[in-house]
Amino acid sequence: MLDWRERKRQIVAAAVFGAGVFLLWFVHFHRTFLTNYPSDYISALLIHYPLHITLRWTPVSQIIEAAIILLATACVCFIARGSELKIERRLELLGVSYLIIMLLGILAGWFWLTPSVARLMLPRADSLLIPYAFLLVQVYGANLLELRIVRRPATTCLLAVLAILLPLCIYLAVLLLPAMILWLDPQVRLERFLRVFWNDFGNPFPQSLFRELWLDCAASESLVAFFF
Repeated sequence: MLDWRERKRQIVAAAVFGAGVFLLWFVHFHRTFLTNYPSDYISALLIHYPLHITLRWTPVSQIIEAAIILLATACVCFIARGSELKIERRLELLGVSYLIIMLLGILAGWFWLTPSVARLMLPRADSLLIPYAFLLVQVYGANLLELRIVRRPATTCLLAVLAILLPLCIYLAVLLLPAMILWLDPQVRLERFLRVFWNDFGNPFPQSLFRELWLDCAASESLVAFFF
């Protein structure tokens, strides 16, 4: 809807195409939704695909890791709104849409697990939510390197590098969250501590070069995170 005024034709064409694909699928599979499921249908699904349907058997460590990633993404989005960064509203809305689907699937798995709902496997929306969250964090991290680094160059670079490298090791979020707090610190304590090093070494490389290198790195990391 953000592009409705400028791209009405493309949006309508995409909607018609999507409706056509759905119609073909519905015509082919609609009878399966009218069949009577066996009494042990959900039990069989839970045996073969427990992680796709409910969180009951999901390891706590995986839940904590996903929560940390989403928390870091939300914090980066908050920082972007408090700085001069361009807000990636479309990418944010895309991530939020998958988050809503995943949360609905989790609630359904706990309170309303019917055969029709179980077949949708809504919690599997995390397979796209997490890569989009990584990508959003990396985009904002790369954009941080493009800012005019005058007031807080050290903390800006620290935050940007941690954000870009996050998909390589999610445990970097343990450092990313404190780095965000230091970046928001009005007294710039870390900046004063590191300013002497920044002044000694300066900034001999153009910011555009940094941005291109980090964007290439971010693209490679996103592919690795998506497939592995």
